[in-house]
Amino acid sequence: MKENLTREFDVRVRHCCKNGKLALHELFKFMQECAVLHAYELGVGMDQIAVTNKAFVLSRAVINILEMPSFGEVIKLTTYPAGIEKLYFIRDYEMFCNGRLFASARTLWLVIDIDTRRPDRNLAKSVDFPLNTNPALGLINPLKPGLPETVEPIFNTMVRYSDIDMLGHANNSSYIRWAGDCLGEDFFKNNNSYSITVNFSSEMKEGEELRIFYDGILMLGKSSGDRETFRVMIEPK
Repeated sequence: MKENLTREFDVRVRHCCKNGKLALHELFKFMQECAVLHAYELGVGMDQIAVTNKAFVLSRAVINILEMPSFGEVIKLTTYPAGIEKLYFIRDYEMFCNGRLFASARTLWLVIDIDTRRPDRNLAKSVDFPLNTNPALGLINPLKPGLPETVEPIFNTMVRYSDIDMLGHANNSSYIRWAGDCLGEDFFKNNNSYSITVNFSSEMKEGEELRIFYDGILMLGKSSGDRETFRVMIEPK
C-alpha cells in the first residue's frame, strides 16, 4: 500500500489566468486527479467502489496559497490520507514549485450511495488507510463558512454540459471557477497570498441557474430554487 502519491504537472497556457498565474480552479483539477489516482492505489478507486454502488465526493476543503506558479513552470503535488473523522475521509496536500512550497490543503471527502446520494458509513469502518500528517503545515479540519451579509446576488450563471462530471453533477472545480469569477481580476491582482475555505452543500445539475452572494469575505451560492449549493470564505494574507 503506497502511503502517498506524488505527481508533476506542467503549467500550460490553458491552466493560466489573465495574469499568467495558475488559475485556482485548474489547481483544483490537479488535486482531484491526484486524489483519484491515489484512491486506486489504495483499492478504493471509482470503479473499485462503484461495484458496491458507492462513490467519493468532496465535501469541504481549505487551501492556503502562498504564491501561485506562473506559465511554463513545473509543479509537484504530494497527497496522502490524514485520517478518518466520523464520516469524513481526510486528505492533505503539499504543493511545490522550484523546490518551494506554494500551497497546502486539507480536503474532507464523503462516501455516498450513488442512487440515494446519502452518506454511507460502511467504508469508513472497513478500510485501513495509511495515516500521514505534517504538523509543520498547520492544517486543521476546515469549519463550514458563515453566511454573507449581502441580500442581493452579485453574480449569476448557469450550469452547462461542460461543468458535469462522471457522477452526473457539476464538478467541484466548476464551483471554484464560479467563485473565482465572482472575486474578479482585482482580487487576484492584489492578493498573491490567501486562504480559501469551501463547503460543497448540494450538487448542481445541467441547466440549473446559480446565484452568488458575496460581501467581501463570505460567499454563498444558491440554485434557482433557493437551495444552498456552496459556501466560501476568502481570507487574504
